[in-house]
Amino acid sequence: MKKIILNVLLIISTVTSIYGQTQAGTKSYKVDKSHSSLLFTISHFVISDVNGSFKDFEGDLSYSKADFSDAKANISIKAASLETNDVNRDNHLKTADFFDVAKYPEITFQSTSFKKGKNQNYQIKGNLTINGITKPITLQAIYKGEFTNPTYKTTSAVFQISADIVRKDYNIGNTYPSAALGEIVQLKGVIELLKQ
Repeated sequence: MKKIILNVLLIISTVTSIYGQTQAGTKSYKVDKSHSSLLFTISHFVISDVNGSFKDFEGDLSYSKADFSDAKANISIKAASLETNDVNRDNHLKTADFFDVAKYPEITFQSTSFKKGKNQNYQIKGNLTINGITKPITLQAIYKGEFTNPTYKTTSAVFQISADIVRKDYNIGNTYPSAALGEIVQLKGVIELLKQ
């Protein structure tokens, strides 16, 4: 009986140890908003562009494998934080004609997979939700690496990301023809993540 109990305790100890090692191997990060940016560009009457950005967002990243193959990333953006350097246009973009921020205050992205390409290039697949509509999307990402801030003794990781979306897929400006407003919205960002 004593031998059985000892064996059970040994198994429990081993499982606990393995679980602890797995947890210890997982790295967690939070978006450092003060050193990150989320930008968008759309063509205006074909030959010009309008640029904008989102000022209020948060997110996280966790992974345990060096190639990010098990990584999980999430980003949540306050839609009402958009800015295009024109208050009247910004207010219009926040209406039901475009982002309908009163009804859908958040834009979200949840990753489903990370796939490493050449050098430090990655494809990050996931689901993007705008105006309550969720569609799959692939972010093109470049992992810039990690650095340690000598003053604050903090460690940060940096990604550059980009993607193109079709605005009408998300009910953005559906009544506006492509001659006036481009069909494709270019998304770009620099995401600095603070290690927890």
